[in-house]
Amino acid sequence: MDKKNLSLSDVPQELIDEVTKQFEANGTVRRLRFEQQNATRNHDFVRALVLGRKIDALFKEAVFNVLKEADKADRVLFMSNLGLTSDDEESLMKLIMVLFMCSDFIESAVMNIDETLHKYDANVYFEAFDDIRQLSKLSKAKLARLRQLSNYLNNPAWGDGCDNMYNMLLNKAGALLRKLDKDDVK
Repeated sequence: MDKKNLSLSDVPQELIDEVTKQFEANGTVRRLRFEQQNATRNHDFVRALVLGRKIDALFKEAVFNVLKEADKADRVLFMSNLGLTSDDEESLMKLIMVLFMCSDFIESAVMNIDETLHKYDANVYFEAFDDIRQLSKLSKAKLARLRQLSNYLNNPAWGDGCDNMYNMLLNKAGALLRKLDKDDVK
């Protein structure tokens, strides 16, 4: 992937939002922003402009790194160039599909947790899942990328299959909790 051809339109909005959030939380970027604000307050506009360009270059580099990672993922999806046997290719595609399904499950579970908590207080979040919320955003971006690269996610069978598997997971989790509660009573 060539940096000269870098385009934000190549990146799903969810991923840009996540990269921006992580970028702005970076200590170096915060320090540069602070210096830029001070330069502007002190009417040192040339320094403020130079710092702004440096920040922009760092952001472009961060986005480029994300695109580079997406490009690596794209190459993995096109395994037929590796000369794999049809059994190995089928096995790998199943495993990749499991990863994408798990991403969908994570997104659904986080949304359902939030919906339940927000019934009682719109500002309450289950903080133990903050890292999973970030993972969910990245998973959603990967699903968007798969939608661009293939027809899998555009097929209604994908949604139906994921919904069925998610409901099965919920049922299995309920059965496991009941068993654990029953074992605790003994």
